[in-house]
Amino acid sequence: MKKFLLCGFQIFLFLSAFTQENRDTIQLEAIEVKSTRLEKFGIGQNLHNFSQDDLDQHSGNALDDLLASQSSVFIKSYGAGSLASPSSRGTGFGHTAVLWNGFNLQSPLNGGIDFSLLPLMVADEVQLQQGGSAALFGSGAIGGVVHLQQSAKIAKGWHGNLSTNAGSFGRLGQGLKMSMGLKKWSADFRVQHDQAKNDFWIESRTDRRRQVNAALKQWAFTQHNKFQLKSNQVLHTWAWVQTTDRELPPGLLQNNSQEQQRDTSIRMAMEWQRFGARGVQKIRTAWLDERFEYKSDLLAPSLTRSKTFVGEAEQEWLIGNQQSLLLGSNYTRELGAAPGIFIEEVLRHRLATFLSYKQALRKWQSALSFRKEWVLDAADPITGSLGIESPNWKGWSLALQGSRNYKLPTFNDLYWAGASAKGNLDLSAERSWSSEFHLSYQAPLKKHQWSNRLTVFNLLVNDWILWIPQDNGVWQPDNLRKVWSRGIEASSQVKFELPAFKIHANLDYQWNRASNQKVYAGASEALGKQLIHVPLHTMGAQLKLLFGKSQFLYRHRYNGIRFSSSDNSDILDAYQLGELVLTHRFLWAKKTLDLQCRVENLWNADYEVLAFRPMPGRGFFGTLKFAF
Repeated sequence: MKKFLLCGFQIFLFLSAFTQENRDTIQLEAIEVKSTRLEKFGIGQNLHNFSQDDLDQHSGNALDDLLASQSSVFIKSYGAGSLASPSSRGTGFGHTAVLWNGFNLQSPLNGGIDFSLLPLMVADEVQLQQGGSAALFGSGAIGGVVHLQQSAKIAKGWHGNLSTNAGSFGRLGQGLKMSMGLKKWSADFRVQHDQAKNDFWIESRTDRRRQVNAALKQWAFTQHNKFQLKSNQVLHTWAWVQTTDRELPPGLLQNNSQEQQRDTSIRMAMEWQRFGARGVQKIRTAWLDERFEYKSDLLAPSLTRSKTFVGEAEQEWLIGNQQSLLLGSNYTRELGAAPGIFIEEVLRHRLATFLSYKQALRKWQSALSFRKEWVLDAADPITGSLGIESPNWKGWSLALQGSRNYKLPTFNDLYWAGASAKGNLDLSAERSWSSEFHLSYQAPLKKHQWSNRLTVFNLLVNDWILWIPQDNGVWQPDNLRKVWSRGIEASSQVKFELPAFKIHANLDYQWNRASNQKVYAGASEALGKQLIHVPLHTMGAQLKLLFGKSQFLYRHRYNGIRFSSSDNSDILDAYQLGELVLTHRFLWAKKTLDLQCRVENLWNADYEVLAFRPMPGRGFFGTLKFAF
């Protein structure tokens, strides 16, 4: 009965979008800028917007590279082009969602996504939102959310740019972007090719040799259309096709195995928006097709595939000048196939409704959100969030946010049927409570800028799913752990404008204590200990000097000690990385040529992010970008 009510509600939203009178029209640009769920109802969230400068500095790289060097998110990686998973505020794989134009890219098979497979060329805007937000974005948004938005305004006529990059370890890449803007239609086409040998030198306990079996080849293509249907109606379509062939390098204690994998993805999405004087309607849909092929000289080849359909409708009402109400419904259909792993294809239907309310009173802002999801006739508890932000008082402001979040079990957790492992159909969703407090200060200076932010966060995850061996030697998952993560994040930014040049400097620090509060029988040595591969301390600093059309940038990153065993007996050393970026722009006849030279791991540090997985030493890279 509940499903029929939800379906009826969804149809109601769909019809209401088309039955609004056209007299409620206003200028499109006035609302479209702040029409996202995050910007309107993410009150109290710790949000970092990466600038276009930040994205340009990482041209030709993937999302993992950007976050590892410019955020407190710790990226667990074992080499260039290899699997990269995030740990945001001590959380694990699958606890940080990635939204592409509003659609969650987390795999229904394993619950996560490889950040090394997300090239930055697919996004015009990248936002990092730390903290829980499942009430706004659904399952998986426990530790944070990364938002990838392709929405750059397209000028009239034809425009484009060509880019090429090359550097150490056999890295080579080319990119092309073309855009066309007409009165009622604009389009954006992008294609990028990247390859690398990743044959950097590594030091073992017995010799010095080059990394082997680590090559990478990738093709990515995106296409975005924007149709101005009426003065107050817009239709967006997006397509993203990508294939990645890569070799998986062996660890220091492994023999030279020849592991390879191919990742192929086809992603398509569409969104219709209507802007009225007192409200906004959206109808959105997406199709996500992911294919993973694995080959090895030691194991039998495997092929897994997932297909996800998403349909969503939402209606926002503006109540007076100080209140907003958002009501929406989401349907997600997930299909997973893994011959030899699943007995048969598995199918999951998910229905959800969500509600958000925002109020502004005497410059105070607050937002209250709820979400209810039904999966396989089993109701997950209602999730919710409450955020409050104060007005600016002599440069000071504060914000608070609390939320209840969740992550559904994956298909692998539920249906795995391999020879040495078995899924568990009795798993419960992981549930978490999250809270944070922010204190900000911005100095009221006329010619210079100085801003500071302090965040205190607390996160408790119950029913953490963990795979363990049973008495018969078969591995099986269960809701076995409770994890408590708490910490402090502090950042400071300063900008000086002098007659000859400008100075921009940033400093950030995070202390994160993430410990096991409840463990399964036989793992008492992990009780109260720090989670593996989660650093207690991380720190970053950046200095940027701007001289006319030239720019000098030095970035430094410190990651403290990590533990590679649950009882914290094995320690990975802390490491520091330096990065130097020099850029210059040449201008003539409305055309630009950008030249960038970059040195990664400037001090040639010998370090490991994960145990027995050496990382590249010093590398030199150059990029040319011609815009016309």
